[in-house]
Amino acid sequence: MNEQRQQAYLNLIQRVLNCPTNDEFQETLAANQELVDIGFLQAIEAEAQRFSQQGDETRANWLQSLAMQLREALNLDNKVDLQSLSEEEIQTYYQFLMQVLLQATADSRGNSQVVYPLLAKNTDKLDGVLAEILRRWGINRLGEAKADEAEALAAVIVTFSNLIQQFPLGSKANNIEIAIIGYEVALTVRIREALPIDWAATQHNLANAYSDRIRGDRADNIEIAIAAYTAALTVNTREALPQSWAVTQNNLANAYNNRIKGDRADNIEIAIAAYTAALTVRTRDALPIDWAETLWGLGIAYQNANQFALAYNTFESAIATIESLREEIVSGEESKRKQAERFNQVYSYMVEVCTELNKITKAIEYVERSKTRNLVEQILERDSKTIFPPEVVTQLEQYRDEIAVGQYQIQNGKAENPKDLVQHLQQLRNQRNELQNQYLPVGYGFKFHSFQASLDKHTAIIEWYILNGKILVFIVTKKGEVTVWQSQAKDREDLRNWRNGYLHNYYNQNDQWRNNLGEELKELASILHIDEILTQIPKHCDKLILIPHQFLHLLPLHAIPINQNSENSSCLLDLFAGGVSYAPSCQLLQQVQQRQRPDF
Repeated sequence: MNEQRQQAYLNLIQRVLNCPTNDEFQETLAANQELVDIGFLQAIEAEAQRFSQQGDETRANWLQSLAMQLREALNLDNKVDLQSLSEEEIQTYYQFLMQVLLQATADSRGNSQVVYPLLAKNTDKLDGVLAEILRRWGINRLGEAKADEAEALAAVIVTFSNLIQQFPLGSKANNIEIAIIGYEVALTVRIREALPIDWAATQHNLANAYSDRIRGDRADNIEIAIAAYTAALTVNTREALPQSWAVTQNNLANAYNNRIKGDRADNIEIAIAAYTAALTVRTRDALPIDWAETLWGLGIAYQNANQFALAYNTFESAIATIESLREEIVSGEESKRKQAERFNQVYSYMVEVCTELNKITKAIEYVERSKTRNLVEQILERDSKTIFPPEVVTQLEQYRDEIAVGQYQIQNGKAENPKDLVQHLQQLRNQRNELQNQYLPVGYGFKFHSFQASLDKHTAIIEWYILNGKILVFIVTKKGEVTVWQSQAKDREDLRNWRNGYLHNYYNQNDQWRNNLGEELKELASILHIDEILTQIPKHCDKLILIPHQFLHLLPLHAIPINQNSENSSCLLDLFAGGVSYAPSCQLLQQVQQRQRPDF
């Protein structure tokens, strides 16, 4: 097994062991679905055995229980046997399948607002039994139907499979399995020779499902996905279907970027080539959001190949596009809001690349832009009508609607003069952003050197930034270069585990949390290496400003102990006669210092 993936399994096991509540346990597993497979199950069973040998029966029993649940969820113990079910039970499933497939999906033409409520009422039936009934009924029914009827029914099955694959309720593992079977059934009719375009589209959807699949071996699932994407590309050519070709190239690149089998360097090289190909169609002018999405993947591939300069340039282009499109990405349906949350991860990759290239000023500027982006998006989404005058709100809505219509025309080939429309949309975006920035001055133009020069010479700043694999700390004073401290991967994992234990005690054992607070903060100081960080602060600085990140905002960092190896250990606050204060970011601190107010 890939050593990196094995370590990821062990890290996830440690995280779920330390989850303070069941809700957080479920959230942790949901956030790491790509790791929840048979390999994860095997790692759990091995860890349970190790804990048992060490005499820690509590953890061993808990992990054994988790393994049993996971084995059942992955359906590893028994293949579905319809003969073990009563005729009444089978009929219940069959009637539900007919209702959701031939009525809800077919009649509504795949309207999720019609299909999803029905699925939500029957999540108990979204399991292996339904999948097996779909397989048997679908193959028999399609085999008996006339050609045109079979093609129409196969289209309905594919639509249903698309919907259930994205259905947010029930078991994600079961939903994907049902979708996979639906695609496989449809492919008995949608053959390449007779229906090449439909065949290619179904192959692409099948590949997407295997890419997300939870059951089975992760490495094997990716191989199947790669094979299906590659098959789709024999029909989805650049000349015949350029946009479909570009989407498949992008997803194929993602699969190679995540591939476990084969030579890692070769996989990354293939991924880079596929991303680059996709960008010939997914251009910034025609498809800016798709362009940014593909650039993000390409940047990760360059980063994985240790080509940091290329990664920097690629992430820079992606972020510039994302920021120019902030209103289009944030507003609208739920899918766009989720997309906005995903795009914010690009900044973390960029900050890590900047540190690799020793571009420290750029790193801290992207840290600031990351934090400001979250703030600006939330303000725009919730409070725009109180920030902007009514006439400005109306104008911004007009910009939004006109841009959306124009972008739809470009994406669907309905624009009479695409080049002229692209230029017009860019003008509209610039006008919209300029108007927003007049009333919402916290924008993306933060210049660190200007901020640094405005600091008092007796003030020092400690700003944290938490990445997936390490912790970054920026130490800032008025003069000199910014000092960057980087943790080891173990410190990052220790911080995650510390947080989970801290919150567990806070929510479930409040007295114990209160009694152990001193020791907990001492452990936190050790994980954060606070004594080591303080040696980077000049002696003449008597005022400290802390800028936390993520859950560190919740903690009394000013009270963490320092000089832990000394008998006269004190807390951070005691070191600074001018006081210790907090700020959400350097940029917002600068805004407060300048006391800028919007002029209505």
